[in-house]
Amino acid sequence: MKNKIKFIFHIILHPADGFWDMKREKRGSIPICLALIALQFLTMLINEYNVGFIFDSSVGKTADIGFLLAVAVLPIFLFALANLSITTFLEGEGNFKDIFMMACYALTPSIIIRIITTVLTNVLSLDEQTYIAVLSIISVVWVVLLLFVGIMEVHNYSTPRAVASALLTIVAMAIIIFILLLFLDMVSRIFGFGYSVFQELEMRI
Repeated sequence: MKNKIKFIFHIILHPADGFWDMKREKRGSIPICLALIALQFLTMLINEYNVGFIFDSSVGKTADIGFLLAVAVLPIFLFALANLSITTFLEGEGNFKDIFMMACYALTPSIIIRIITTVLTNVLSLDEQTYIAVLSIISVVWVVLLLFVGIMEVHNYSTPRAVASALLTIVAMAIIIFILLLFLDMVSRIFGFGYSVFQELEMRI
């Protein structure tokens, strides 16, 4: 277990070597990846309830746990599915498991920095919020860089092909979301129509 935890930090500090080892040396761990997703959700929940009141005036608010869970989990699977659909046509070497693990390991900086910023909101003044903003930007940039390097190493891509894959993955994610929303709207309309018919029949009977 100790080596698996050390490997997480090896990936975020040496992503090229780390993702290569994850793919070629089979050093990735699905249980660790699931734990990272759980930590992503947990830190989001902690942040929701424990951010300093001067940075969030919503006193006594109740977090939408379902929404936070969806935000923590769905983007990982959406990214993995979209990237797999694109790299299949671009002769990528990674499978769904490789892409999923790569995305999970890439979450680590956001988990760590979210904990730090949550603590800082309780000790810093509003005039010092720039520090929190900078850390948040670093978190996003770090995760994006890890994902990009991960795409290169997992699929054995050159830089130009990795850029094309990353951009097309974003497009594919948008298309999947659009189709999903369209499907959910259609299902909602069908159920609504069915319920209306049921009510009409019930009134006539």
